[in-house]
Amino acid sequence: MRFYQHCQTVGVFNQIGGVRRISSIGTGSLQQLLSPDSYIGNSAAAPRWSNCKEPQPGAVVHPASEKDVQVTVKWAVDNNIPFFVQNGGNGWATTFTIDDNGIAVDIDLLRDVTFSGDKNLFIVGGIGSLTGEYGLRVDNIMSMNVVLADGSSEVITLESSPDLFWALRGAGPNFGVVTLAVLKAHPVNSNKSSTAWTGALIYTPTQLDSGLGAIASLTIEATNVTLHDLDLGNTGQPSIVVSVFYHGTEDAGRAALASLLSVGPVSDGIATSSYETWNVGSICAKGGRKPTWAVGMSRLDPTSWHAVYDVWKELVGQAGFEHSSVLLNINAMEKARELPVSSSVFPFRQTVSLFASITALHTDPALDATALSYGQKARELWQSADGLAQHST
Repeated sequence: MRFYQHCQTVGVFNQIGGVRRISSIGTGSLQQLLSPDSYIGNSAAAPRWSNCKEPQPGAVVHPASEKDVQVTVKWAVDNNIPFFVQNGGNGWATTFTIDDNGIAVDIDLLRDVTFSGDKNLFIVGGIGSLTGEYGLRVDNIMSMNVVLADGSSEVITLESSPDLFWALRGAGPNFGVVTLAVLKAHPVNSNKSSTAWTGALIYTPTQLDSGLGAIASLTIEATNVTLHDLDLGNTGQPSIVVSVFYHGTEDAGRAALASLLSVGPVSDGIATSSYETWNVGSICAKGGRKPTWAVGMSRLDPTSWHAVYDVWKELVGQAGFEHSSVLLNINAMEKARELPVSSSVFPFRQTVSLFASITALHTDPALDATALSYGQKARELWQSADGLAQHST
């Protein structure tokens, strides 16, 4: 089948094994093939969210068009140069093995957004605030322009390439470079749809058990409710920040989140906001070493979470780890679960509703082993009560 031919040839996207290594990168011949708006720089001009085990490419190519991506991919394949593709640079893994013998392809110049007609777009995310109403982002994809390993470009739809369309939605980086995606746009046509009651509740460590119990009792299945994160943070003293999102009115939001509010937060920053401001602000500041251990869960177990809190508190008490954090995201998944597991590669559709992570933030490479120890402890505690037949990471 043609699809499996693609699978065989795309391996160069993410691995070096079997690719001839070269002593240096000469990109002059590539630069001549690119459009004037493209440029080639170094990794310093394309910082990543985490410097821990980050790739160290010999050059970073910034294509300005889909044609530039095609040219770059073909040039790398023809010259046996390993490469990987990045967008925001916010991912972290221990398997980014590209060094100065390879290149990065940073598609940061391909960020245009256009709308069909007079519709506005709700940002539904892979998993995000409106997943309970509109499903996963992959469920809203209608087509994708994809550059394949031979440098060719194809428009992939369910009808034109059902196998590849299935694979790209959940495991896309393994199969090609997506240069354009067409997604469903959801109109903003009422006060209800364009506003949300959202913000942060701050609690003290002495309220941890009560707060965990309140979160465990929330009916997140309601499509309007999202727990953006439960954040264990340290700004001079440990604190618990619960960021909530209710798509609707304040009165309805207070009723839905009554268990959390009844605990008595020391600070209540929840307010009604318009959809243009929902994504203002970012925790994706670049730099620093941020190894992160993530876990998927089907339920919140207060006992194991208290144990993770103790691990985190010990971690932030050590020099160099003061700003480490724990995050928990809870999203309504019922809309996403209306589709069968077989509809895409996305693996957590029917099993996971809670996504937890611990980030051991530091700057000294000598602390990497300590970070690993604490990350593994937290993961093991979460997995001991994740409610899953098979652990999810």
